[in-house]
Amino acid sequence: MEKMILADLIAGMKIGKDVISKGGMKLVPKGSILSLSTIEYLRSWGVSDVYIEEEKQEIITGRKEKQKQITNTYKKSLDTTIEFLEGLKTSNQLKIKEVRNVINELNDLTEILPTIQVVNQLKQQDTYTQQHSMNVAIYSLFMGRWLNLDETTLKKLCYAALLHDIGKIRVAEDIILKPGKLTKKECQEVKKHTIYGYNIIKENPNLSHQIALGVLQHHERQDGSGYPFGIDGTKIHLFAKIIAVADIYDAITSDRTYKERQSPFIAAEVLTEQCFGILDTEIVKIFIEKLADFYIGSSVILNNGEIGQIITKNPVFPTRPLVKVGERFIDLSKERSIGIQDILIA
Repeated sequence: MEKMILADLIAGMKIGKDVISKGGMKLVPKGSILSLSTIEYLRSWGVSDVYIEEEKQEIITGRKEKQKQITNTYKKSLDTTIEFLEGLKTSNQLKIKEVRNVINELNDLTEILPTIQVVNQLKQQDTYTQQHSMNVAIYSLFMGRWLNLDETTLKKLCYAALLHDIGKIRVAEDIILKPGKLTKKECQEVKKHTIYGYNIIKENPNLSHQIALGVLQHHERQDGSGYPFGIDGTKIHLFAKIIAVADIYDAITSDRTYKERQSPFIAAEVLTEQCFGILDTEIVKIFIEKLADFYIGSSVILNNGEIGQIITKNPVFPTRPLVKVGERFIDLSKERSIGIQDILIA
């Protein structure tokens, strides 16, 4: 029997001891076989760890197999994404079959709970543009599920998210890949990618108007300060609102030629600051709360160099959890000078 944090649980494992809530209520009885919905149920109760009947070696083997499965699916999807994006440059024809294959693979990937942690580990700078499209699709799918969107709508959202930056293939590559600050003229050219992308989507009869709007509006902002048209939140499509959050989160947590990636918790704090007037408040709130749940039990590096473990989420300040360092407990909601610098993935 082994004690495991929720982030490492895999569907099919058997519960070794009754799982009891802080109030004394039995949540899951001993002997129960874990399903994805059961793991989510435990997460919603703030459970950080449970006892599993499997022996330590079986658990390690199962975890490695699950990570290998995620990694292989992710890399296969990335190769296909690179292929259809490169093909569009030369043929002006979007290969919808390849896009559909990636959508189906990503849909399956988001049903495996450790995906967010593993994707954060897989990021590479040299394929940022293609990975960014895939990551935005993955994060958007998670948000869509958390918003209880039906499967048909989820699939359309995934198309819009995967293709949200497709218009950038119509922008000069030297501008897209420029490591330094863009000139005003170059910025104006980059901003046209939303319209270019919209036109590419509209040229394809297999893709809906909802998908086209998600691509067109993902840089619009709640207060009307975005582009290309400066519309406010009442006119922005739901897909675009979701993609905007995923887009910013992935950009902050990825290495770029001109900046190093930040931890998921720093990215979440940036989103929190921007959700008033810039991003949709409700979508940001759900994303951050669920994201914080994923990392309960994870080992982290603090900005003071110490290594600790996230014990529980603060319901008021989800980006500032309770962390245990050795025998000390640090409440990051009170110790404002201390923050989570990085996540350690086993």
